Amino acid sequence: MTAARDEHGTDDTGAGPARPRLVLAALIAVAAVANLNLAVANVALPDIGKAFDASQTALALVAIGYSLGLAASVLYLGAVGDRYGRKLMLVLGMRCRFRRA
Repeated sequence: MTAARDEHGTDDTGAGPARPRLVLAALIAVAAVANLNLAVANVALPDIGKAFDASQTALALVAIGYSLGLAASVLYLGAVGDRYGRKLMLVLGMRCRFRRA
């Protein structure tokens, strides 16, 4: 006899998701996409510095500001995910990300 699963993929025994490796792979992919945005911003820093005649200090502040903005959005969107469902927010976020790419 198999246990019934709820909307989060866990069974009534609380054993966890039905496909833990698939869940782990999806979360690693999402984290890689988020870190890719930071890498792209860091690669663009020399061009930003030339275009705006910015000092190294100013470029460091740009990188820190971008990282801080990303971290703040992760905290806020984590709370939104707790409220409306993590899977829904993950799917919406990935759709928005790949639609713009």
